[in-house]
Amino acid sequence: DTNFFTGTIPSEYGKLNKLLFFGVHDNLMHGSLPSQFFPKMTTLEVILIHNNYFTGSFENNSLPLSMEYLYLYNNLFTGSLELAVSSDNVLMTGMNLRNNLFSSSLPSFLGDFQQLFAVDISDNRFTGTVPMGVSCIMELRTLVLASNYFVGDLSQTFNHTGSLLSTFDASDNGFTGPLPTDLFASTMLQVFVAAKNCFNTEITDHLCNTTSLITLDLSGLTGGRPCANTFEILGMYINRVREVSGTLPSCLFTMPNLQNLYVSGNAIQGPLSDIKNDSSLVTLSLTNNRLTGTIPLTIQTSSTLENLELSFNSLNGIIDDHFNASINSGVSDNSDSYALALDGNRLSGDIPTLLRSAISIDILNGNMFTCQGDATNLPSNDPNHNRYVCGSETLDEYMLYFFIAVFIMIMIGISAYYLSTKQQMLGALLDMLRLAKKYFLWKDISGDTTGHELLDQMAYALAAFRIYIIFI
Repeated sequence: DTNFFTGTIPSEYGKLNKLLFFGVHDNLMHGSLPSQFFPKMTTLEVILIHNNYFTGSFENNSLPLSMEYLYLYNNLFTGSLELAVSSDNVLMTGMNLRNNLFSSSLPSFLGDFQQLFAVDISDNRFTGTVPMGVSCIMELRTLVLASNYFVGDLSQTFNHTGSLLSTFDASDNGFTGPLPTDLFASTMLQVFVAAKNCFNTEITDHLCNTTSLITLDLSGLTGGRPCANTFEILGMYINRVREVSGTLPSCLFTMPNLQNLYVSGNAIQGPLSDIKNDSSLVTLSLTNNRLTGTIPLTIQTSSTLENLELSFNSLNGIIDDHFNASINSGVSDNSDSYALALDGNRLSGDIPTLLRSAISIDILNGNMFTCQGDATNLPSNDPNHNRYVCGSETLDEYMLYFFIAVFIMIMIGISAYYLSTKQQMLGALLDMLRLAKKYFLWKDISGDTTGHELLDQMAYALAAFRIYIIFI
């Protein structure tokens, strides 16, 4: 293992019927596995062929009854799992199929592996619902279903207490219905991730029933691919997020062991709650919601927070002078975000001195902080440092444009009114001139030509009057 071996697996290896461990992982091997390769290895307990370029189906390779660990992750396997394992294998402890191209539904006999400790089938193309039997694997500690095409109601699958799961990840699928809150009755649950699905739910205080939770990720509960409401504007595709009803339960901010809380992209309304002085929170990410009010002082001055992301809400107020120094010098745990992100709100006032040298910060855009003309009191590492308009100058500029537009509209209206009035005056004069012309033509027929001079004088006067009223 961990070399640069290439080529395929020789079929002759299948004759090693006393082999306990087969490992060719972390190489450059490719091709499909020989037919009926592993069943001949009747004593085989461990298969480690991950991190290669193996292809083809795994269907024709039923596993030995002695199999305990099956690691196929980071390959290019396709097809179904229906024939890949046998329900008679009761010793299976670990199964990692992550990052392949498996495209079937999960076989129901997975629930028969009561010794399974960890299952990771993320980043595949699995479809359908999660078999009820999976929730009955009593020894299961880790279940990762992320980035597949699963559907269904997880609250119906995991509808009982007594689970020993410590890590549950169902993100980036099409699960519907409410969250499986029965899992939170466990004293073992440490990581729960349900981001990017199609849940039709509100976030309730049932999630606070467990005291062991360390990471909770509920970002984009209604933003999964199957339920995405995408529309096009000017060539850009915009995903409209369905609202998650209700507000954030205040108990989430006081859970004793919670270190990472992600609830971004849910259009949740309401104010932020205070956190405890002895809070364990390290990361708080609530971007792209509709939160209102001020940022609680307990959050701003927390000694444990290292990542605070509250961008694109409707928060107002000021940043306290004693803002958390841990965030000031921190770097985000996500290269695509900032350790301190408050942009897109309605914050104002002075920026604390401690934040001016912050390493990973994005707070200027969309807010109305005051600053000096030379911008020396702005955070130097903020991406909008060089183009930020201080204080209310942006608002003043927009108001100036507004008043100019209103003034122009008023002048256009006045001009249109007078122009209409002048047109009426000109029309009346023209009518008079036509009548006069008819009269003098009649007089001309009768032999009286004295009216021609008067007609010419009236025409000259009318032309002069037209020029005058056009320029006033």
